[in-house]
Amino acid sequence: MPCRNFYSAGSARMPDAGKSGTKHQVVLNRSDGGWNLAPLGVDRSILPVLYKAYVRADIPPLFGLVYSGFYWQQGFIRQGQDTFLLVTLDKSAHEQAFQYQDHFITPSEFQWQSQNRTTQSSKDGLSIRDHAQLGISVHLFVRSKGKTPEGRGAPFYYLGRVIFNSWKGDKPITVKWNLEEPIPSLLWGELGVPS
Repeated sequence: MPCRNFYSAGSARMPDAGKSGTKHQVVLNRSDGGWNLAPLGVDRSILPVLYKAYVRADIPPLFGLVYSGFYWQQGFIRQGQDTFLLVTLDKSAHEQAFQYQDHFITPSEFQWQSQNRTTQSSKDGLSIRDHAQLGISVHLFVRSKGKTPEGRGAPFYYLGRVIFNSWKGDKPITVKWNLEEPIPSLLWGELGVPS
């Protein structure tokens, strides 16, 4: 029986099929004249909870993705129609070149700096500025320090989706994001949110 190739025929529906860090599942269905591959939907019964803390490896499954240690160690991760900002505020342990100036301006506005190689005209730069028009959701995860007192990777608080406000500069770009929901006062001290 003939079987249609879902990945080539359905590339508009799954443009990132086969890319590192993705997990696409299909089901084989019998239909008139042959078999068809169809995507299994992402299990959205597991959704990120606003203000909940997640260790890095637990973040990708919330969005139907697979954790890959190397890929998810970055602070800017783009997967399909989602961009993830994983931000550590205390960068005192980083080399000077990687001490990005990330911080809260107000409970509902966050300043974030891109990687040193990113320009406003680059593909990543344009996806930052134009994310809403491109249908890209930008998710903000923030932690105060990189390690727990026991030396393990500290968890990130999920602070929801953010919306582009403004930017300046290149290599890195300094971006101001608006949070959809302001940070609750219980987290202000830990995350250095000005009152």
